[in-house]
Amino acid sequence: MQQIKISDEGNYETLQKLRLRNRRSGSKYKGVVPQPKGRWGAQIYVNGQRYWLGTYRDQDEAAKAYDIAALSFRGRDFVALNFQKGHNKEVDDQEQADTVAEFLQSHPKEGIVDMLRAQTYHEELQQMMMKQKHGHGQDQPPGQAQAQAPRRILFQKLLTPSDVGKQNRLVIPKRHAEKYFPMKKHITVTAEAKPTNNSSGSRAKVRPEKAVICQEVDGGGRWWRFRLAYWNRSRSYAITRGWSRFLKEKNLKAGDKVSFEQSTGYDGRLYIHYYKPTARVQESPPAAPAIVRLFGKDIALG
Repeated sequence: MQQIKISDEGNYETLQKLRLRNRRSGSKYKGVVPQPKGRWGAQIYVNGQRYWLGTYRDQDEAAKAYDIAALSFRGRDFVALNFQKGHNKEVDDQEQADTVAEFLQSHPKEGIVDMLRAQTYHEELQQMMMKQKHGHGQDQPPGQAQAQAPRRILFQKLLTPSDVGKQNRLVIPKRHAEKYFPMKKHITVTAEAKPTNNSSGSRAKVRPEKAVICQEVDGGGRWWRFRLAYWNRSRSYAITRGWSRFLKEKNLKAGDKVSFEQSTGYDGRLYIHYYKPTARVQESPPAAPAIVRLFGKDIALG
């Protein structure tokens, strides 16, 4: 069992509470809880308040998300982490650890939670490291400088009733999806199974999927993580996961437009923007009835 150094009584009590909660959750990591379909959720409690950190494919990813949130809320000296020094490559190097600490301090805690929930934290961190490497400062608030960076439009999509309907997906034209979001169309996996007389395993086709991470042009440069899926039967592409939330938050309707754009700078990051008609056609107000004056009285005609 890994030995964890306890620096003070407060951290010791916190560690004991986390271990007790961990045993009840069914996970070997702190802040990790099982989810349907074999996935794992990450959460953290701060002053009695629960912060949900998202759902992940395996326990390690969820545990790392918890560690990042713990460092954000409790500081870099917090010891009750899932991965101590020597196990977390991201914070092993001292210079790297200083960069991570600087990044966490430069963003509000709720902002870090949003990044983890949307699974865009690592992209944001890498962008900061690239900016430092290329000599770009951080005089502007996070996201503001990026939103003002030169961009080129990849393609735009006029929203149809099906795009904003109950199917919760945005159909992407095939030519645009294959040009700007390329993915492997045919994926075959071998599932391990008990040997039988006929075969020692099974093979199944999996629907190809790809994460498309975009930064919002407006709204303070918020990151959005979408899932682009390909359907072999219809040979079509559509953004599924993440679209419903974006649609609801921006209150988009049929006839509105979304634009996918890309930075022309060194990073090549993707952006998403939306447009709403500035003025919709309104019905003309009913014409006022004609008034004539007869024998000293006003009489309406019609």
